[in-house]
Amino acid sequence: MSEKGRRTLFGVPEDRDAMVKLYTLSRADLDLVQARRSDANRLGFAVQLVLLRHPGLAPAEIEAPKRLITFFAEQLDLPLASIRGYGERPQTVTDHAR
Repeated sequence: MSEKGRRTLFGVPEDRDAMVKLYTLSRADLDLVQARRSDANRLGFAVQLVLLRHPGLAPAEIEAPKRLITFFAEQLDLPLASIRGYGERPQTVTDHAR
């Protein structure tokens, strides 16, 4: 499969309609997200949660587009800047690798 075909089939969509359809957080999702202790953890966890559902690719193989992170920041009523520094803490990197 070509790289373009792979991105089309498995890539994270960046248009708003597709994001609404695929990535709107459910009440159960929101409960999981809200249990995190900081804005950065809530936003980062939300992105990780939905990318786990993405077909065929592990979250480590996908770089979340800024539009997707913005989409979650809006759903969670968090500033986009709260994602800064998420994933830089060694424990976070280790947790995600597991």
